Amino acid sequence: MARRQPNLDRRPQESFQEVLDRFDGRMISPGGAAALLGLSRKTIYTLCERETIRAFRGEEDPRGGGDGYKWVLIPLDDIGEYARRVGRPVPKVCQRP
Repeated sequence: MARRQPNLDRRPQESFQEVLDRFDGRMISPGGAAALLGLSRKTIYTLCERETIRAFRGEEDPRGGGDGYKWVLIPLDDIGEYARRVGRPVPKVCQRP
């Protein structure tokens, strides 16, 4: 089971639809972000914990796997900005039209 950080706020920040609307649907899961950047999911979660990239979490789901939330979404703009900052290629999906 994943180890949880004791200081994380476990309340839902916004509803799933509110998050998608706020970012025009340009969101990705931690696993998807890891694949785009060539990193592990653990590294993505660490970047979120350090507030290097933002993560929006739904309500807790103790029955689920992963980090214990029903959903976790990361803005694609954050992934693109992180890639630029560390000198990685910016994935096309992260580039604004």
